[in-house]
This record gives sequence, structure tokens and C-alpha cells, in this order.
Amino acid sequence: MTSQNLDAIDSSRARSLGRVAREQLTNAQRNYRSALLCQKLQQCRWYQEATCVAAYVATHDEANINALIRHALSVGKTVVVPYIETHTLMRFVRVDDNTKWQIDRHGISQPIMTSRFGSHDIAATRIDVVYAPLTAFDAQFNRVGMGGGYYDRYFGMHRTRRASKRIGIGFNVQHTTCIATHEWDVGMNAIATERGIIRIKQR
Repeated sequence: MTSQNLDAIDSSRARSLGRVAREQLTNAQRNYRSALLCQKLQQCRWYQEATCVAAYVATHDEANINALIRHALSVGKTVVVPYIETHTLMRFVRVDDNTKWQIDRHGISQPIMTSRFGSHDIAATRIDVVYAPLTAFDAQFNRVGMGGGYYDRYFGMHRTRRASKRIGIGFNVQHTTCIATHEWDVGMNAIATERGIIRIKQR
């Protein structure tokens, strides 16, 4: 553990608190806040200047950024989404309006791949912005996911001068106190909620 704050809570506790807060939102609240969030993201300079964005398909209670995906495709941006290759490996693959989808073993929508590797794959150096769903976040730009570690491993493997901007995506109710971190955790460049891009931090 690398966090030195004695008041920091561990990631499991933060995840539990964040998920409970998120689940307490009604469908109407979730849909409204997701729409506001997408508007904020579209106004962000990083999105406007991007040619390739990595999005995600939300589970039933996550912040839904499908509107952002549709907008990105409509203006000619390349859109990629996570594809879980193994229990430890995640890669990003290209999607478009003709993509067919299936539900994976985690209950998440994934594109149906016509080949194991090939034209679907997008090199990490081509991705300008990655939108990473979260269960909790703190003021130090620490993000807690679902616990699989897929995003941290992906970010850790692609720390280069051309590294993508990392934006954690969630609702403001998922903000929590300082989260204890580990050496494998990769912080965000920004956190975005329905209230806007909270802060953009150079990392």
C-alpha cells in the first residue's frame, strides 16, 4: 500500500460505498445525470480534439455514455470499447453503427468479434482519450473500479509519451474520502460527473 493518509479507506470499502450510492439513484435520476454528463464530456477540449476515443457500454446502474458514443460516431471519430480477452487481459476494439453485440460472462455488452485479432484492434498509441467507469473516486483523482484490475493493467502497460488521457466516469454521489492506493493503481487525469469535469490534472 502506497497511500500515506491514515484516514484513507481501502478500495473494497470505497467500492461498496460507491456502489450503494449509485444503486440508490432512481432510473430517472440516473438517466438525467447521464445526459448531463455526456453534455459535459462533449464540451471538453480533449474530446473535441480527439480522433479516437475509448468508451464503454454501461451496466444497468453505471453512468451511461451511449449518447457520447453516438455523437462521436456521427462526427467521424473512431470509437473503441473494452474487449475482455482473458481473465486478466483487456484490449480495445473498434465499433461502429453496424457492430453486433453479445453479453459476456460478467454481464457486460461486448462486440461480437469476427476474428481473434485483426482489423478490430486499435493500437494504444492511437487512442486519445479513455473514459473509464468507476465505482468510487476521491479528490486525489484515484479511481476504484469493479475490482478486476483490467484498466489499471491496461494503463500500466501503455505508459508512454503518447499515453491516452484518462478520465474516470461516474456520478457525483460516488465521491468518497481519500482512497488508499497501491503501486499498481493508475490515477486519472480527470474525473467527470454530471457536474462537469471536476478538474484536469497533468499526470
